[in-house]
Amino acid sequence: MKLAVAIALLCLLAAGAGAAYGHERTPRGNGARGVVLTGLSRARPDSPCKNGFELRLPNGRVGCTHGPDPAPPGRDVREPRSLGDIAAMTSGDPSGTATAYGQIFCTGDGVDGNRVQAVYAYPANGQDHYDSVAPYVRQWAAQGDRVLNDSAAETGGVRHVRYVTDANCQLDVAKVALSANGQASLAGTAADLASQGFDRPDRKYLVWVDAYVYCGVATVEPDDRPGQNNANNGSGSPGMVARVDRGCWGMPSDSAEAHELTHILGGVQPTAPHGTWNYHCSDESELMCYDDDSTADGYVGSHGQLVPLAYVCPGLHERLLDCGGDDYFSANPDPNGWLAQHWNVANSSFLTSEGPPSVPDSTAPRATAPKIRVEGRLARTVPVRLRWTSKDADAVGFWLWRSIDGRSWKYVERPDLWRNEALFRLARGHSYRFLVHAFDAAGNASPAAVGRPFSMQVFQERSPAVSYTGRWRRVFRSRASARHIASPRSVEARSMVVFRGKAIALVSPTSLDGGRARIFIDGRYAGTIDLTSATPTERQVVFSRRLRHGRHRIAVNPVPGSGPVPVDAFVVLR
Repeated sequence: MKLAVAIALLCLLAAGAGAAYGHERTPRGNGARGVVLTGLSRARPDSPCKNGFELRLPNGRVGCTHGPDPAPPGRDVREPRSLGDIAAMTSGDPSGTATAYGQIFCTGDGVDGNRVQAVYAYPANGQDHYDSVAPYVRQWAAQGDRVLNDSAAETGGVRHVRYVTDANCQLDVAKVALSANGQASLAGTAADLASQGFDRPDRKYLVWVDAYVYCGVATVEPDDRPGQNNANNGSGSPGMVARVDRGCWGMPSDSAEAHELTHILGGVQPTAPHGTWNYHCSDESELMCYDDDSTADGYVGSHGQLVPLAYVCPGLHERLLDCGGDDYFSANPDPNGWLAQHWNVANSSFLTSEGPPSVPDSTAPRATAPKIRVEGRLARTVPVRLRWTSKDADAVGFWLWRSIDGRSWKYVERPDLWRNEALFRLARGHSYRFLVHAFDAAGNASPAAVGRPFSMQVFQERSPAVSYTGRWRRVFRSRASARHIASPRSVEARSMVVFRGKAIALVSPTSLDGGRARIFIDGRYAGTIDLTSATPTERQVVFSRRLRHGRHRIAVNPVPGSGPVPVDAFVVLR
């Protein structure tokens, strides 16, 4: 799983325990990635947890956890995410009735037998966003169900999650208020759930926590016995708890919800052929495998030794479970293999083999080529924003690549693959080209949508390309792009540039007494700019426009009676 290819889970070596917990002896948290150790203690050699961490649960019980799963590289789980960002990521109907991930399967009367209960949890001393968030929870629950059913289809089976549903066959999303301790730790979350009646032995609790502490974390049961009396199958003790915080809700390509749900269903046991000490696995590419021992060196602890991660399955398998179907999930395991004699999540009574089979999705979404414009503040580098989109509603993310000066393409790492834009600060004197692939939840990727190559040219205020009418004066300004600006000194003062390119931008300072100007491109009105700002800024892009590639003319005509409209520079994308 690439939730943390570069930042691994913290499980560590204790004195006298050999190499049981990775390469290091001193625990290190990482709040930005959600590796928060509050309420956790390293499992002792004689602990019932055997591996991972212990946590104190209600009524004096000792619980076990694999520890916090880190967020993807570049994502800080402490940074607030608006519901607008969450909606954009989800790529579906907020009503929860029609989504890119399909719908959950409704079985029985919705409450009988062993079930997974969806829970929205919010700070008791904060805002309750239940009405806004619950529709998305229904989509992410469907996403988790799809991951399991698509994974079952690989071995000729059907598996759906037995969610708690209401009389209308809609996912029941319970609501829980969390104390400060409930927000801060998994143990606190479990305690708050129990105090409000969410501790039934015939339930597992998948909790969306409206806080910024973890990416994802869950309780685990170290039990690899094959029968229905396995501790992961509802053993009579209060239900297991999986928690996903707002910073990682609804990630389209690596579902944190499906990952943590699989943990509370019993995957991955450290005794599995490719199991790791930290309840993950070593045979990529799949949802439950990653470098999970805090070293990010491509090695993980497994069966008493360090072993390299092996990339057995293709990258498109990343969103699915159990590469090879031999460690923890298979609808039809090899009768002579390890999994047939040990705990198989596909046999969980919290899943059902009823319902529709996985419908293979082999149709790739279509992407549009990136469009460019100058945006932000000019420096030694030029701020260029790229925007693109998909022509298909089921696209859940985009892969972005870049070529500089015609050299080979390089993949651009981005923390939020669902975003359809990116801002770059590009060095002058080079040519650039970008391409985009759109992908859907089934892993289908579009052909490359390739943008046109471009370079940047900056015309400073005294460049021969810039012409002026009226009276102007060159004024020293230490923070200007070339330490000078052209300042108008008459009401008829105008500036103009004739250029060849595909985009143009005007750079100017803004201030309390900034003026307004009408912009004309090729003789046609293109808009009015206003340089008034409460906080003065320098080198600000105050106008930007994409154009058909060719020869153009931009004219800046100040509005009579307004303040000055100085020229710092013009930027042309060619």
